[in-house]
Amino acid sequence: MDFRDFEKFCRKEGLEIFTIQDLKVLLSEYSPSYIRLKIHRWIQSGFLRALRRGVYVLAELSPDEFEISANLIQPSYISLESALSHYSLIPDVSAIVTAITPKNTRRFTIGKTHFHYYHIQQPLFFEFVNLHGNVFIASREKALLDFFYFRKPQEKDLFFERLNPISVKDVNMNKLLIIAKKYPSFIEKSLTL
Repeated sequence: MDFRDFEKFCRKEGLEIFTIQDLKVLLSEYSPSYIRLKIHRWIQSGFLRALRRGVYVLAELSPDEFEISANLIQPSYISLESALSHYSLIPDVSAIVTAITPKNTRRFTIGKTHFHYYHIQQPLFFEFVNLHGNVFIASREKALLDFFYFRKPQEKDLFFERLNPISVKDVNMNKLLIIAKKYPSFIEKSLTL
């Protein structure tokens, strides 16, 4: 298989970011060692970029940060500051993309962007929506609760001053309180600040 055929295949399958596992399934007529060899050569030739070991992108493509995040660690969903910024609940846009996963806490740097993944117990890995493709993001309510869970803001914390009062109106308070019951008790206490 030459790279042009591979590139056509990726475009046909809608693969911007892919793993060796994806290719083993999609290109099952080739041996895994042949696939790894081809990927290695295409990286050396500048046709592919490795985002991390085992995760690749066509070199000419520039997927958005949320899409990269969704593919670096699976399963995961965008949350914390990244989701709060996405929903305009906080004004700043961070150079760190924050996500939640039931897997171990991990950090990656790709270019100038940092990707931080925070471990959460499986029972709290819920309440996220599909943003596009395989990119998932916490609901507004879940992003706030994740923030309280991981950052533990205090009453005097600047976080509360940064909240956008207009966007906060879009938060469903009943839903927030229902979801909060699944978290440890200190979360409900944080909501009364």
